[in-house]
Amino acid sequence: MTGRNPVSGTTETAPLAAAYVRLSEAGRLRRAGRLEGPQSLCEALVEEQPDYVGALQTLGAVHLERSNYREAFRCFAETAMLCPKDAVNFDNLAKACLGLGAHEMAARYLGEARSLRPGDRELLWSLANLHREQRDYESAADVFRNILAQIPDSAEAAHGLGDCLVQSGHADDARDALTKAHRLQPASVAILYSLSQLPPDGSSFDLIAALARIRRQ
Repeated sequence: MTGRNPVSGTTETAPLAAAYVRLSEAGRLRRAGRLEGPQSLCEALVEEQPDYVGALQTLGAVHLERSNYREAFRCFAETAMLCPKDAVNFDNLAKACLGLGAHEMAARYLGEARSLRPGDRELLWSLANLHREQRDYESAADVFRNILAQIPDSAEAAHGLGDCLVQSGHADDARDALTKAHRLQPASVAILYSLSQLPPDGSSFDLIAALARIRRQ
């Protein structure tokens, strides 16, 4: 059975509508944590329509959740050729690369995603943590600064910035960032530990007293 598209005047075939229904079912099953069904549905859809972006993305997401990183990468790479301006797809490519141990490629794809969506906080967190894993502390610190510009009261971002500055040898700036992190989250032992790694500077901050307050809590 066919019908006319009222906008374009073209014929919309039943197989296209049926494919959408199957893709919707695959998405529903994946969200429910049932991954075998969505994989079979999407594999069949891609076999029928190799450029069906929605099916490729859903299939890639299923492979990611099943830790089939090579297959996930293949799906997202094909999607990138069809939709080169999709920031979420580049983020997924980065996750697949991380699963494969390709950290430099992951950073490149996250950079692509960030250029498309520069204010996306989730992408910024992913990029900052990736730079830290690569021990590129200067780059990680820059990203944490960007996060703090958006979320000034983020103790986690201030802590991340402080740790990166410690690693890159900027003790004074690290102290400022970690002191801010402690002020925002005074019950965090992890932040106090980071502060304890700094050389003494004669400041009025009493680390022992701060630890005692946590012990009482």
